[in-house]
Amino acid sequence: MIRIVVFTIILAAILTAHSYIVDHNLYNEIWWLDMVLHSLGGLLASSVFVTFLRPKNYWPLFGFIFLVAAAWELLEFFIDVPFFGGGPIRLSDPIWALDMLSDMAIALSASFLLWLAYCLYNKSNV
Repeated sequence: MIRIVVFTIILAAILTAHSYIVDHNLYNEIWWLDMVLHSLGGLLASSVFVTFLRPKNYWPLFGFIFLVAAAWELLEFFIDVPFFGGGPIRLSDPIWALDMLSDMAIALSASFLLWLAYCLYNKSNV
């Protein structure tokens, strides 16, 4: 039960930070901030998956993080609300695709690092 509370608090902190950053336009001022939040999101989702499901290899975790990251990116891309930065989406602008791919790669990289730490901690499946 305590794990669920901790994960919920961390998720709320990440979403609150994202909301504050969007509200104060910090993503445009601090270019690497997006990478930090996507890393934290990937680590959080990976931690939840590994804690509750304890997979035997990396591939189920990879699939889960890929789906979570893709869902988040699609939500960011298609929903035009202030929480996600607002503004019109220009499909002809290639930066959207580049941003989606890099954000997903960052989340997947963070999940892989967590998996390595998990394996080293348990001394198996490296």
